[in-house]
Amino acid sequence: MEKAIVSARAKGEYVQAIDHRYRHAGRPEKRRILDEFCQVAGYHRKHAIRLLNGPAPGAARPPRRRAATYRPAVIEVLRAISSAAGYPWSLRLKALLPLWLPWAKGQGEAARAAADQLAVMLEQAKSMRRGAFAPITQQALIRAILLPLGGVGGVALLDFVMLGKLPF
Repeated sequence: MEKAIVSARAKGEYVQAIDHRYRHAGRPEKRRILDEFCQVAGYHRKHAIRLLNGPAPGAARPPRRRAATYRPAVIEVLRAISSAAGYPWSLRLKALLPLWLPWAKGQGEAARAAADQLAVMLEQAKSMRRGAFAPITQQALIRAILLPLGGVGGVALLDFVMLGKLPF
């Protein structure tokens, strides 16, 4: 089988030309169109199938956006606190938020409601003890590593060394 030398632009035009015919064809006809397309364009068969079964050529893909996590009022309160605190980086801003919430509550009624919601969210984040937020000694990987080192004794040792507390 000879490979045809075809420019990328010509391949794109060819895809546009056969797209409608391929989408509305039956299985045997699709096979013939695919054979022809692979021979002319020089594409591997799987790539050609993905190309022809994908979105129509020239169709704009809709932008993928995540749903808003916070209300606009909460974001404005966070911006105001960040600005007033001198734009600290995220970890410092997180530590400063409980200290700045009383200031934010004095900035008006809308800011007070958003600051209250922010305070509730901070409390929820502090009380999380599952998954990635679990104490290090309760994470499955750490337990698996420490099991050969003495099981619970190794976990207690890690608690003592890393967290500075005794397990009893």
